[in-house]
Amino acid sequence: MAKPEDLNGPGAPKWRSEGLVLLKPADFADEAEATFTKLLKERVPQPLPPGLQEEFENAKKQLREKLYQRLGWQPRCKPTVLPSGRILLPLYTDTFSISIMAISDDGGHSWYASKPIYGLGNIQPSVLRRNDGTLVAYMRDNGPANRVQVSESKDEGITWSVSESNEILNPGSGLDAVRLQNGHWVLLLNDTLDGRNRLTLYLSEDEGQSWKWKRSIEDHPQGSYHYPCLIQGKSGELHLVYSYFVDEGKTMKYVRLGEDWIKGN
Repeated sequence: MAKPEDLNGPGAPKWRSEGLVLLKPADFADEAEATFTKLLKERVPQPLPPGLQEEFENAKKQLREKLYQRLGWQPRCKPTVLPSGRILLPLYTDTFSISIMAISDDGGHSWYASKPIYGLGNIQPSVLRRNDGTLVAYMRDNGPANRVQVSESKDEGITWSVSESNEILNPGSGLDAVRLQNGHWVLLLNDTLDGRNRLTLYLSEDEGQSWKWKRSIEDHPQGSYHYPCLIQGKSGELHLVYSYFVDEGKTMKYVRLGEDWIKGN
């Protein structure tokens, strides 16, 4: 972890190291194996293809080694700060293709782990909060569904529902989401079955129950636009940053726009 110095001063802030976060999730081997077995039977045609069966058997072996449960948790999306002051830092592991939350109730001085978010390939969560307190995690699909994965928490991020696919396409690429000052939600992602050549903003006016508006900010057959980040500034404008790979070269692109742009105004 690192903290900035002179955050409000001129120029870029300077970051100083604060050491490591030693996150030790509770032993979840039995729970994970039972959940994965159930999901594979319910969601994947049987018998399992040989490659998938072998992958599942290897995952079961690694689940029994506690070191694998503790190593490899990575951040991707920004933290979410709840009205209570609780900080949720979304993490994921490629070892099991599941996600977890690092939780702090003291401003980041100490951290503990939530229960895992189980599913068949749900990683890199971005977390939003509904008015009733429900937390919703939108995740990259790292499995067979090619749809955005969604999970909910009713206890401020301690436990999570098994992830489900929603209707929005996702080719297995990163996404980000933000709750706006007016309560609307915006989702930024590649909404394709394959490839990252289209990057689209989705707008929900009912806290993710439906996504009435969408508009692509990039849509070019030969391009690749991925790993987006999205925030709203004090002025109300949306600020987007993402990888921008085109024939002329590779760079990062920054875009600033308003909510009305998504509606075509």
